[in-house]
Amino acid sequence: MTLKQIIQRLEELALSHKQVNHFFVGGADEFLDDSDVIYPAIFAELKEDNTISLTNRVTTYNFTFYFLDLLDISDNALQNQWEVSSDVSSIAQDYLAMLYDTSYTDWEVGNSYNFEIKKYQLQDLCAGIKVDVTIGSKFDANRCQVPTDFTFTDYVNSTLTLKQVITRLQALAESHAQLNHYFLGDFDEFLDNEDVIYPACFAEINRNGNIALTDRLAKYQFTFYFFDLLDIANNSLQNEWEVKSDMSSVAQDFVAMLNYNGFAWVLNTEYSMKITDYQLQDLTAGVSVTVEIGLRFDANLCQVPADSFLLWDDNQYFLINNNDKLIYAE
Repeated sequence: MTLKQIIQRLEELALSHKQVNHFFVGGADEFLDDSDVIYPAIFAELKEDNTISLTNRVTTYNFTFYFLDLLDISDNALQNQWEVSSDVSSIAQDYLAMLYDTSYTDWEVGNSYNFEIKKYQLQDLCAGIKVDVTIGSKFDANRCQVPTDFTFTDYVNSTLTLKQVITRLQALAESHAQLNHYFLGDFDEFLDNEDVIYPACFAEINRNGNIALTDRLAKYQFTFYFFDLLDIANNSLQNEWEVKSDMSSVAQDFVAMLNYNGFAWVLNTEYSMKITDYQLQDLTAGVSVTVEIGLRFDANLCQVPADSFLLWDDNQYFLINNNDKLIYAE
């Protein structure tokens, strides 16, 4: 399922409930400013932090759901508060039961949830139930499903340089049929670029890496951003979720391409994915994925392009220590 399909189903299930009059998905500030809500209502907020798992072939989206109804503060306020809380609690249980319907085989949801009961000061004073829900969307993680013209062949070289990695990353990104622009550099350089043709991929290399002599790996960490423009003139909210859904799918495609087993590198199989809006030269929405790429190296002194050298000279002498069974050169 795409993110857009998940949101469509969430809305359909919410509005099919006979006690729910309104459904909204977006940021909390957007919902707070919505004066056209007809209660009872369900508000869904997609969190920024999500994950892609190649091991389980699942993309996990983290939502927070708010089940809300108006409080009558004019009379019998306390009694009304608990009546409303009871009603929205029942709605929450119904809604979670619908999400968990086993006939839905294209997503995965949990079977146990913590909830919070509290008042919310929106346009009106409301009572509500807050529940965090994780929805796992299955995906193929198969490079053959990716719209790309990149030629995947076996790479016989056991070692790669950072420059070769950067060249390959660019070729993979530019081969994707939905990407029109690729840039590698610092984020502020990308922000100042006025010639971007969206959708675009921006790659940023983390300054901190790791050399592991035990594993014989040099590890580099990249963050890839996939952006597209938001249409703020009309139907901006609908356009926002289309863009985020499309860029989420592109991110999954890119991860699947990176994990081609013919490439002579080592990758992690669990990826953090952030979904958010970005104010670049234009207002965009996007997805970012952090990837660690490990490059094999020989860690063999004989492979080092260096002149021969001596471990000691003629003026040194040696001491034998019988306690620790070591010979010391001085």
